Amino acid sequence: MTSLEDRNICLVVVDSLTAFNLKEYGYERETAPFLSKVAEEGVFCKFAYSNAPWTFPSHASMFSGKLPVDHEATSATMSFEDESFVEELSERGYHTHSYSVNSLIAPKLGITKGFDEAFVENEVFFENEMPGNYEAWKKIHEESYDSELDRYMDFAKSALKKGEFRSMEFGLKQLLDDTGLINHQYFENHGADELNELASWKFDQDVISDKFFLFMNYMEVHGYGAPRELVEDWIDYDEAREVLEDLDLIPELSEEKKDLLVGLYDGQIRYTDIRLKKLVENVREEHPDTVFIFTSDHGQNSGHYGVRNHQYGVWERLIRVPLVIWGEGIPDLEIEENVALRDLHDLILGKTEVEDLGKEKVFAEYYGAKNFTVKFGGRDIERYPGDKRHLLENTSKAVVKRRKGYIRNSHIDDFVFEAGMDGFSEESLDPEDHQDLRQEIEERFGDHKGSSDDVERSKDEEVKDKL
Repeated sequence: MTSLEDRNICLVVVDSLTAFNLKEYGYERETAPFLSKVAEEGVFCKFAYSNAPWTFPSHASMFSGKLPVDHEATSATMSFEDESFVEELSERGYHTHSYSVNSLIAPKLGITKGFDEAFVENEVFFENEMPGNYEAWKKIHEESYDSELDRYMDFAKSALKKGEFRSMEFGLKQLLDDTGLINHQYFENHGADELNELASWKFDQDVISDKFFLFMNYMEVHGYGAPRELVEDWIDYDEAREVLEDLDLIPELSEEKKDLLVGLYDGQIRYTDIRLKKLVENVREEHPDTVFIFTSDHGQNSGHYGVRNHQYGVWERLIRVPLVIWGEGIPDLEIEENVALRDLHDLILGKTEVEDLGKEKVFAEYYGAKNFTVKFGGRDIERYPGDKRHLLENTSKAVVKRRKGYIRNSHIDDFVFEAGMDGFSEESLDPEDHQDLRQEIEERFGDHKGSSDDVERSKDEEVKDKL
């Protein structure tokens, strides 16, 4: 039997990576050859599920070993108050380090408690392009403007006062990209190379040394800015960029446009896979005995189910994630049972052995997009027509038991799916035929009929301060 107790561990989260776009899970494209290689050599969890479809509650479940209903780190609170396994690792004498450009993996939200070092600044990327003017850039993206030109002019005035001409140039490029006047790909690198260089330098300086827990969070797959050369064998790059020009979070896409968007998403997976390989090479050069855990915090919809990104509810595409454990002394093993990301808590602490991962059922939760959309994106809910606004009100509870999943929704129809290795379906099975699964949800969470009142009761001003 294999325990991770007292092992050097590197936990890698590729933000927004759904299992359905990886070859080892049945996808037709070879999007991640390096990840496929380690999946063949290590522990490959075929049916792994996130406990929430977006970053903050998903990571809170990983670190606490609990469901969102229990750790309460949701859009209603935006605060992680529970205990983290990282704290216990620190007590055991581990050196603990977190490197990310994801602003939701931030000390101010409590999610990085226990880490000796938590590097979590978007400036890793943006300061390279607009030194000294990053705060102004964030400010103009939190406010509403009549046009993108007005947004840029406000930013340019701030940059001009500081003499930041390079920032003005970068902002202009982004304006042209946003408005579709020219096609660029300025956001294919959200900091992956810089994070790798940072981790490598820390090893070289012995800042990270035995025994260590290293957490890496990559954001590239979150967007669609894939470089042309990584996708041109799959799709027409220029046509795909045109789809992005006026893409809403609740889009109406033809199958052809959806395929183009998926092609860009796949390109970001390939881009990140190259960086994963480099990370592993750098870490193993210093510590060849390191155990790597590769996963994602949630998946992504690219027009699937009529939505984009990873809000508005629970769908299998959003919670089915890759999970691979690989390294020296790790067996070549396929786990057929369901595995929840919150199970990593006991695995990393050595309380569960690798071979004992897997259970009959797992749960997932979603507490609503309405507050999230307003607070994070600054978008006006009222601009959505009535037939779409119900998605902003929706909350979800889900169970996956053996190979069947039931999603209980508050504002859209319940959805039932059959999990497999041959893709997913946007068509639901008949919920009336699976009332036993609905009963599992009600026994765990209570009757989930209502609105998103639990989100509406959030402490708005307190949440805004944290953000």
